[in-house]
Parts: sequence; structure tokens; C-alpha cells
Amino acid sequence: RRMEAHHLAGVTVFDHRGRHVVSAGAPIWNGASVQGLLYEVARTGKGAISDLARPDDGSPEVALDFAVPMPGGPAAAAADAAILVARVNAAEALGPLVDVGSTRLRTLEATLLRRDGDRVLVLVGLRSTGEAPLTLAFPLDGPPLAPVRMVLGETGPIEGVGRHGQAVLATARPVAGTSWLVAAKVDRAEINARVQAGLLKEGT
Repeated sequence: RRMEAHHLAGVTVFDHRGRHVVSAGAPIWNGASVQGLLYEVARTGKGAISDLARPDDGSPEVALDFAVPMPGGPAAAAADAAILVARVNAAEALGPLVDVGSTRLRTLEATLLRRDGDRVLVLVGLRSTGEAPLTLAFPLDGPPLAPVRMVLGETGPIEGVGRHGQAVLATARPVAGTSWLVAAKVDRAEINARVQAGLLKEGT
């Protein structure tokens, strides 16, 4: 229950050679991504975090892995420490952070974005679409959509174009310690309609 409360899919302890020692919950396979974390922790003696990705073991859920050293004692070298890796289900852990909940703005959406080579990758699902996380992307050399402009450095508020070609108002802020942006947008037509409705009501 404690693991579920923290949205942990599993926890695994590796020795300093990257060999599995013990697991709780779903075992974490020592694939390329986890090996990179183990190397980083062994090299620095500090904790490390992966980027959002689907695990190397083929699990469909998007995950975040956290790795921290477990020193054996004052005389033990950091490179010889066991390493604990905890896996978080990103949809369960991060989804609520960008969930706009109940709102009168029907077209309001918030999500996480990051640059992925020559494209913008949407890291969590959007309110108005059924696409799974990490499946929706926009090319950087395509139309200057609002997500593209934000990943290229504009934080807003900006007037831009949404993925369906509609005029939108959007804003973004970097998430400290990550390559992500948290972004929000609302269709300009909905804002205009609400403003006009308010003016008409005021004039009656």
C-alpha cells in the first residue's frame, strides 16, 4: 500500500556491479536506461533520475526511474555502494499535476512537453485526445505551432496556433531539473465568446 501511495511500480536493489539483489513490486530489468542510471550514481555518488520513457523491458506504461546510492558504511567507496532504483508510473504520478480538473473552459489543456531531436514530444496525455503518452509529436521544421514555439524558447503568454489549426492562447514554464516544459493552452474562440457574453450580459 505504501508503494501504491507513492505511485511506485517497483523497487530493486543492484550491487555495485549492476547485478540484481532484491526487489519489491515489479522487478526492474537492468536494461540500457537503468545501466545509465547505475553508472551515473556510481560515478558521482549522488542520486540520479531518468527521463520519461517506456522501460526497456517492454512495459507499456511510461515511467520515471530514480536511483540512489546505498553506502555500506563510512569506509566503503561510493563506487562500491549498492544502488536502489525506484520506478514511478508517470501517468499516475504526473498526470494529476497537469490535470486541469473541472473548469468552465472546455478547451483548456495542460501537459508536459520536451524537445526530442527534431520534434516536440508530448509527455502526458491531453484532455481532448485519446493518444497515449509519448505518441503525439510535432516536427520543429513544420508549422510554427504553439508547442513548437514554446520548446524553442517562447514561454508566453503567446498567441499561436494549436495542433488543429485553431488560434490559441498558450504559456509554458520549465520544470526545474528536467528537460520538460509544463504548458497550458486555451482556444482563443472560447475566450472571445466568454468576453462577448460577459459584455452582452453587462449591457442588458
